[in-house]
Amino acid sequence: MKKIIFYILILIVIFLNGCATKNVVYNRTIPVETISILIVPENLTVVKFNDKKVKWKTGIWYFPLISYDKIVKVKIPEGENTLTINYLWSMSSGNQVYIRKANGIIVTYNFEAGKTYKLEPFTFGDRITILIKKQ
Repeated sequence: MKKIIFYILILIVIFLNGCATKNVVYNRTIPVETISILIVPENLTVVKFNDKKVKWKTGIWYFPLISYDKIVKVKIPEGENTLTINYLWSMSSGNQVYIRKANGIIVTYNFEAGKTYKLEPFTFGDRITILIKKQ
C-alpha cells in the first residue's frame, strides 16, 4: 500500500511540473502565419499590450519545490507592439528581505512572424532594463 501511495505522489509531482508553462492567445482572430510568441518569465508582468489592459504573469507557488506557471507564452501579432511591464524581484537571506520593483516600464519592439522572443530583465544598481531576446 505504501508503494502505491509513493507512486501516486511521484505521478502528481510529474504532472505538476508539466504544468510549468502557461499558454495565452492574445487574439484568436490573428492568422497563424502572422503570430509571434512572447515568453514572459516569472518576475515580470505585462499589464498593457498596445494600450489595452492585459495581465500576463506567472502563477503562484503551491509547494516549496513545485511551481505553477514558471513562464507564460503569449501568442501576439507580428509588427510593432508596445508593452507596459511591471517588474518584481525579491530574495530573503537570513532575517533580511531584498526587493526590487518597477512599474510602468514601456518597451516597443518590432516582432517578426513565426519567431519566439523572451523578455529578460537586466538590473544594474537601481536601474532596470527589459531586454527582448530572439530565441
